[in-house]
Amino acid sequence: MIGIFFIPFNEFTGLSFLGEYSNEASAYFFFVGSFVLLIDILLSRKTVIPFNYTPIIFIGVYLIWIIISSLINLPEMSKNTLKGTGGIERFFRQFISVFITLVLFIYLYINVLRKWSIEKIFYRMRFVFLLSFSFVFLYGLLEIMYAHFGMTFLAPIIKAFSYFPFYEFPNYFSDRISSVSFEAPFLAIFLITVAAWMFSYILTEKTLVRFIPTICVLILTYYSDSRTALIIILFQLFLFVLILMRQQVYRKYILLGGGALVLLGVLFFSSPKGAKAAEEITEKIERLDFQKNLLNNVSNRSRFGMQYAQLQVFKEHPIVGVGLGQQAYYSKYHYPPWAATSNYEFKLWYKNPNVRNFPPGYNLYIRILAENGIIGFLIFALIIATALYKSIQLYFKKDVIKNILGVVLTISIVGIAINWLQIDTYRLYGFWLFLAILYAVDRNQSNKNKVVLDGQ
Repeated sequence: MIGIFFIPFNEFTGLSFLGEYSNEASAYFFFVGSFVLLIDILLSRKTVIPFNYTPIIFIGVYLIWIIISSLINLPEMSKNTLKGTGGIERFFRQFISVFITLVLFIYLYINVLRKWSIEKIFYRMRFVFLLSFSFVFLYGLLEIMYAHFGMTFLAPIIKAFSYFPFYEFPNYFSDRISSVSFEAPFLAIFLITVAAWMFSYILTEKTLVRFIPTICVLILTYYSDSRTALIIILFQLFLFVLILMRQQVYRKYILLGGGALVLLGVLFFSSPKGAKAAEEITEKIERLDFQKNLLNNVSNRSRFGMQYAQLQVFKEHPIVGVGLGQQAYYSKYHYPPWAATSNYEFKLWYKNPNVRNFPPGYNLYIRILAENGIIGFLIFALIIATALYKSIQLYFKKDVIKNILGVVLTISIVGIAINWLQIDTYRLYGFWLFLAILYAVDRNQSNKNKVVLDGQ
């Protein structure tokens, strides 16, 4: 639970030997939890291996395919070199990283959650997410008041947060709110992960307080200035409203609330302050036009340029790909001029041999296509599809808690799946945690069915 609380904390200098996990606070607790679990298994000689659960089966198949794909590419992999790192070394580093997220940590989640009732899973998980989000919102609110409302006297209070574990003040203030996360895109990942859990208070609570978590999510989303967060979280909220509209008890309130918001919006935007706010909102909407801003925005050029290069790699190696962790060795020959020319990011980072970090792919699906081919992509798609299917099944259960949990998990999985369109890491812990929750719920139901059958 402590590890889950610290998921948004990645603005600190960690232990360098942990590589990609070095500045992710939650990983430290997951590593400790995994070690304790290993000791418990050795002492008790009892454990649970979820071989009979469809999404877990596909994870196993995916890992096997990664090995097969990389073995096929071994001759070329041994010749690859970039930024002082050979292809085989890169493969082993990446495979260990993937194994930690897809096996070690999932195994930990499952062995903790399988002992809990469905009610305990839902309420305790939501409470931990609420605690974490509350801390993130408090810090983010201070940033908003400083950066957007000129309350510079808050600077010492903001800097004092550096005394909190796993956070270091970055020594600068930005208009893009990131709270305790490294940058706004990392805050966006956390907001997408917890949004549906915060929405669920509308379903379970009775007073007006139930709307506060949702409002707070929208406030941070707006001021983070993250296009990804704005698009995905608004889509998640749209899905949530659609689900509520299916229930007669909420339909009237949604229509009344929607009408009231429209009326208040017209009155507000008619005022002088409203006109200024309208200009800011219009500017944010215009920034969502990727085609219009493609050549004017350096970040967009880098992002789409990297994705374009990986697609060229996929076209050259469509079936098995080039091997895990290898796409950067091939993508460097396909950077399009419209992305790389007069782009300081390529000069300072991606093409700079003195910067050891590998260029990001900016899209996990395209990365998988390039590295593991169409076969690997289809297997990974099945992991997502089966997890989504399980969550939708849960939504249609008659039990109220299962129904709500199904809503939360479905919206969360959809949000994270969309987010993978602009980030190329497997380390979105929320998805794998939610998959473990689905397994625990399924096991819990299976055990109840066994009790009923035994009773007969």
